[in-house]
Amino acid sequence: MAEQNIDITFDEDNRIRVMPKEKFKQTESLEAECHGFADKIQAFSGTVDMLVEVLDGEAQKIEEEKLRAIGQRNRAEMEAEARRRKQLSMQAAIQEKTAELERLVFQLNSLERVEREQFALIEKLSTLGGTMQLPCQAMALSCLSHLPASFTLSELQHHIKDDDLLLAVWGRVFDVSSGKEFYGEGQGYRLFAGHDCTRAFALTRRQVDMLDQGLEDLSDKQLRHLNRTYWETYVAKYPVVGRLLDPPYDPKDYDNFAGPYSAIRRTRPSGGEERPRESRCPVTRAAKAVGSAIANLLPRQLLPR
Repeated sequence: MAEQNIDITFDEDNRIRVMPKEKFKQTESLEAECHGFADKIQAFSGTVDMLVEVLDGEAQKIEEEKLRAIGQRNRAEMEAEARRRKQLSMQAAIQEKTAELERLVFQLNSLERVEREQFALIEKLSTLGGTMQLPCQAMALSCLSHLPASFTLSELQHHIKDDDLLLAVWGRVFDVSSGKEFYGEGQGYRLFAGHDCTRAFALTRRQVDMLDQGLEDLSDKQLRHLNRTYWETYVAKYPVVGRLLDPPYDPKDYDNFAGPYSAIRRTRPSGGEERPRESRCPVTRAAKAVGSAIANLLPRQLLPR
């Protein structure tokens, strides 16, 4: 009976196995279950690998979107900062322009008031006497016509036509239209027209970056060369027609070379001041005195340009 409960089998290595029948069946059932479980584990592992791969892809996309969002945020912050700076700059410009406008309005009101006073004075002087009236006005206008015009650097840059060539040296504005073979269109000195050329002449340079520049670092030798150029070339050959109001240096610092900046007058090419011919007529002399008094009373802003 005992032998009927024992089964003899061969395993995968062809070894004989002897065990009770029930245990053998349980062993086979357990083996089948183990194979099924192993298959499920393998399938689950494949599913997990697939999910991990999908999650890695999604994580990479999330990281890219995160970096893109950070970049957009930084760009927005930079744009906000740029707008803030631009706003501050525009506010400063508005304040500057407002202050300039207030200054100009005040100056305009002052000039209008002075103009009314001067016209009232001229009207009063013109009624002093019949014989004095016309000579007085004529001499006043004659005196005013010999006072220099005033130019700014920006205004000077408009005088570059062949029949209207101006340049400045040491705060004096010269009319070099008679030398258009040098300063005219296409000529070698054309770049000097419409500019303050003081530094360029001192350094004997024909370069645009030498124009409208200061004189702080010039040597004594260069200043002496500039002085010779000023007197021997420009004062001797070309008339002074005005003064430069905003030279890039203080022209009064060089009065010992060019003469008093405050006493600039229109000149002839020879360098002498243009003066009306002296008259021996006492009426004319009196009218001249009255005209000089009027010229001294008029502010520079009202002088002809």
